[in-house]
Formats: sequence, C-alpha cells, structure tokens
Amino acid sequence: MGWLFGKMRQPRVVGEIVAGVLLGPSLLGWIAPSALAFLFPAQWLGPLYSALNENLDKCASYAALWKATNSVLVAAKRCAFSSR
Repeated sequence: MGWLFGKMRQPRVVGEIVAGVLLGPSLLGWIAPSALAFLFPAQWLGPLYSALNENLDKCASYAALWKATNSVLVAAKRCAFSSR
C-alpha cells in the first residue's frame, strides 16, 4: 500500500496508515468478524492496543518535537540574517 501511495506522489507512510486502518481490528471486525478472531485472538487484543497506543504517543511526540525544533531553526536563521 505504501508503494501505491508512493506512485501517486504521496508519502508512503500515509499508505501504510491506510493499510493499517483497513487491516486493523475496527474495520476488519466489522466486515469479517471471523477473520478478526483468527488474526487477532482475544488474549492479544489488550497488549496489542497498549502497544499501538504507546507507539502512537511516541509518533505524535516526535512529530511535535520535530515541528518545534524546525520552528526554532527557522527563527534562528531569520534572526541571524536580520541582524547583519
């Protein structure tokens, strides 16, 4: 799915996220509950959700940190060039 999104000039990670939503427990459980039960046994769902939430938190924190760092670098460059 990432390859397909890359061919459409979109970030590959967006395709991977879409694939995760399509293959994830919510949509798959709605369309094919027996396939969901086969792929994700009930005893795995708790740890799976915990790991997913932890990784989502890390990803959001990293994105916020990158945005803040990038903003500081842009401001520093502007100050450096305007003080000449």
